[in-house]
Amino acid sequence: MSPPSFDIERFREAAQFAPVGLFLTDATGQCLWVNDAWCELAGMSLEEALGMGWTRAIHPEDLERVRTVWRGRVTEVTSGKSEYRLQRADGQVRWVEASSRRLQGEQGELRGHVGSLVDISQRRRHEEALHHRE
Repeated sequence: MSPPSFDIERFREAAQFAPVGLFLTDATGQCLWVNDAWCELAGMSLEEALGMGWTRAIHPEDLERVRTVWRGRVTEVTSGKSEYRLQRADGQVRWVEASSRRLQGEQGELRGHVGSLVDISQRRRHEEALHHRE
């Protein structure tokens, strides 16, 4: 029995209610979809996040580093994790841990990435508080 083929629409329906931010990109790194939790974290709509619009949610001090890491994931066809800040339009800053994994076609070609954003702001605040006590 062969595994079922990946049904993107069923994935989107199920992932829409996940408690963490989720995203899908094409092979060039352009955002194709984000779920509601991603939109809440970033403070932007799905429409605003599409293409490279998602980069507008990245804190200005982290933007170039995140772009460099993301370019590497796309051009070197790797998966991985990174931490950075999002800055919402309302000024609120949130630390996130972003993880992505490559999506391969049947011939092993890169089809895109699927990934998640987890809010780690509270953990970062605790780490900072410990650091200042030392």
